[in-house]
Amino acid sequence: MWIMYYLTGNELEEDLEILEEASLQVCKAHSGLLGKGLALSHSPTILEALEGNLPLHLQTNEHSFLEDFITCVQNSSGGRLARWLQPDSYADPQKTSLILNKDDIRCGWPTTVVVQTKDQYGDVVHVPNMKVEVKAVPVSQKKSIQQENMKKLQRLPGSSSNSTSGTDLTYGGHPAPKLEATYEPMIIKEARYIAITMMKVPLIS
Repeated sequence: MWIMYYLTGNELEEDLEILEEASLQVCKAHSGLLGKGLALSHSPTILEALEGNLPLHLQTNEHSFLEDFITCVQNSSGGRLARWLQPDSYADPQKTSLILNKDDIRCGWPTTVVVQTKDQYGDVVHVPNMKVEVKAVPVSQKKSIQQENMKKLQRLPGSSSNSTSGTDLTYGGHPAPKLEATYEPMIIKEARYIAITMMKVPLIS
């Protein structure tokens, strides 16, 4: 259902004057931002202007900085600023460690591995909503299984028999795991932020 109405000449002039005054106020209040332009990759077409889809140039330094700031990318200026603006304690994977007894790790024996979560200051923190995914790789010393793993590795593209023949196959051709490795979180299909005040706005088409 469409509703059409007509404006007289005086009403149209009044509306244009109101819009012009509002635009002047916006330009005066934000002259420093609007003076740089809209960072468009090209002039918008009529359809883009009517639909409101501006061809923004996404490869600008400002855009990459905002992305790093929102997602808290490590070793970036935006991520460092986000961490500095968030002095509250949060679980830092780089500070988190694993506590286990190396002598108790045996094939076929149950063992206990404690994930000690620490914040960015190195203090122990408790995160009730954290999800940790543990991946255990079985280790066997049987020669038959070692030979099967060696054959599988040789069948992989880019692998050569010379590179795998001289390697230690105690762990099935894989490098020996580092028991002192820091905790590495794995996020699947969801992300959770604890004590953060900014998040990415979803695009709704």
